Amino acid sequence: MNKLFLGITVIILSYLTTYILVPFTNRLGKKFGFIDKPDFRKINNNKLSRLGGLAILSGFIAGLLILKNFYQPTSSVDIPIIVIIITSILVFAVGLVDDKDNISPWPRLGCQFLISSIAWTQGLRISSINLSFLTIDFFYIDFPIFLSFLITIVWITGLINAFNWLDGLDGLAIGIALIASIGFGLISFQCEDYESFFISLSIIGFCLAFLNFNFYPSKILMGDCGSYFIGYNLALLSLMSCSSENMIIEDKFSLGSFNLFLGLTFLFIPIIDMTYVIFSRLLEGESPFFPDKRHLHHKLLNLGFTHRNSVILIYIAATFFSIFGYQVFR
Repeated sequence: MNKLFLGITVIILSYLTTYILVPFTNRLGKKFGFIDKPDFRKINNNKLSRLGGLAILSGFIAGLLILKNFYQPTSSVDIPIIVIIITSILVFAVGLVDDKDNISPWPRLGCQFLISSIAWTQGLRISSINLSFLTIDFFYIDFPIFLSFLITIVWITGLINAFNWLDGLDGLAIGIALIASIGFGLISFQCEDYESFFISLSIIGFCLAFLNFNFYPSKILMGDCGSYFIGYNLALLSLMSCSSENMIIEDKFSLGSFNLFLGLTFLFIPIIDMTYVIFSRLLEGESPFFPDKRHLHHKLLNLGFTHRNSVILIYIAATFFSIFGYQVFR
């Protein structure tokens, strides 16, 4: 199938699937008790369904299944689409249980570590880091197996939770995901990494569709199931689209060297928000796992910005860092 036509098909199918399913998942969430419970941290006190992640997941899978069935890679390297789909469903399931029963932090992290480990075993890993943005004389750091495993797990699990923590205002997490996936898509297209490019298009499709229902004032929430799923797939996309040439090692798929600079700039907002919150909690002798009102969006609201303007301001910041990363990469 022609690449242009396939790309258009992926983004349209992801968009339409998500858009059509949102009203259904909204009713389903209310019927089975997946309702957001207001508390001292939450800005939106309306009792909204938290099952929007199901529509998002469905749109993503629809886009990837088209890619799996109709795209023939130009090389012997084929990103394990089925692995991405299966692990995405597992991450979604963890979030779904969390939405319903509010899992305590350690079991939740344990499940996320396990799923990230599965991805690592299938070649979706950080084996080396490209640090050429620091100096022209020093380009790569190669990691032994143990460090590769540890760094990959921290990166993926960190982003899963970073997007979960960012999902505090209507449209915030989904909008940041949209901006980041556009950046990754542009880089992938420029590098002729069409598999990563098509995956980014599937993410763009469901982000655009869900924004219709999630931007302020929100009609539905993505829930933990949605934010975990988005954080997981953007973590994987950052590994794929920010890497040098992928390869086959001992008959297994393996990513090339990870471009740390692009990963940090495209995902700057969720990373800096999570980093600040964790360290500020630790410095005050508090647990880094339990929620409070230290996040970036809370700071903007405290400064007097409206709900909508706070989100737009963070969108602008994320766009700035994505453009900066893209321009430096070029």
